[in-house]
Amino acid sequence: MRVLLVKPLEAPVFSRTPITSHEFIVGVHRAQPIPSPTTIAGMLGSALGLTLGGRANTHTGVIKALLAELEDKFGCKRPIVKGPFVWFRGLSEEPYVCLGDIFIQLKAIDEIVAEIKADRKEGEVECKECIKSSIERRVGTRLKRGYNDAVEKVTSKGYMYSYSLVKYKVIADNRSITRDVSPIYVYLLNCDNLEIPGVYRVGGEGRVAIVNTVMRESLPARVAEGLNKLRSPQEVVGERTYLTLTQVPLVPRAEDQQLLNFKKIHGLEFVSDIIGVIIVEEEGRSTGRSMLKWKLKRKIERFNLGYSEILNARRPQVLAMPIGTLIRSRNIEEVGKVVEMVGILWDLGLPSLLELQPPK
Repeated sequence: MRVLLVKPLEAPVFSRTPITSHEFIVGVHRAQPIPSPTTIAGMLGSALGLTLGGRANTHTGVIKALLAELEDKFGCKRPIVKGPFVWFRGLSEEPYVCLGDIFIQLKAIDEIVAEIKADRKEGEVECKECIKSSIERRVGTRLKRGYNDAVEKVTSKGYMYSYSLVKYKVIADNRSITRDVSPIYVYLLNCDNLEIPGVYRVGGEGRVAIVNTVMRESLPARVAEGLNKLRSPQEVVGERTYLTLTQVPLVPRAEDQQLLNFKKIHGLEFVSDIIGVIIVEEEGRSTGRSMLKWKLKRKIERFNLGYSEILNARRPQVLAMPIGTLIRSRNIEEVGKVVEMVGILWDLGLPSLLELQPPK
């Protein structure tokens, strides 16, 4: 396996909801703090120069064709991608995990989970170098040449829109992440020989990132150790505790649209119990304390699968369990074959799981 490193060269745009048009310029464009697995899959296809052409005319077909190309031409195996951790080079050699808009170190995750296993539903955790993602709103517009072939550019009617940038700040002193402390999204790539060094588009609004694949041994020891704990639902064996690093898509069965009984939803075949979402909040910022509050709750959210440039259309939204959900697993081999859509999303890293309970 190789490790995929994605380092943004500018503040990225990772849409949680569609970008709003000029009619809703005062509205809110929601962004998520890390790239979606579908964004990473699209970046891989673009970096490798894959052209699917007319072979795929549906969203499911496009992803299936991409997965097949990665297998046939580059020897990749499914699941293709797992992760991410976030590595803030220059700040810490510890991998960071996204919990909402807060990034905390993996060792702090272990402390919180230990408290939860002791039946605590809320508490505090010390995190001297934790990161908070913040949103900076921008207004964009499309330009065209002036009327009657004039040279000057004017705004195209109806093409003013709002979008949001994601930026990262150190919670302890509220200083912005500098060039010395840059976020790098770290993925485990199930391909032995794939190399794609270069600068590629990652996310919306033409944002770019330095992308490379490296051997695990070249990473800091703690980051490399963390990668050993990454799992896909296909790899779940027995009852263990996992933290979701990406969203868990929920697809109701046709005969039962109720979401109250999670055992009747496609996408949760590997789940025996939902413990809850770890919600982390800041505390004592004005006093310089480095404590964060955490609590458990259950919730689902709408998850935007992004935009397909091949189809020139936005992919559908689905319901999902959020990043940072604690679950207990069951043996996936007892379930049998899952529906096609769920299997495809699992192959893309939706969800990626961090194993928190070692095998007995």
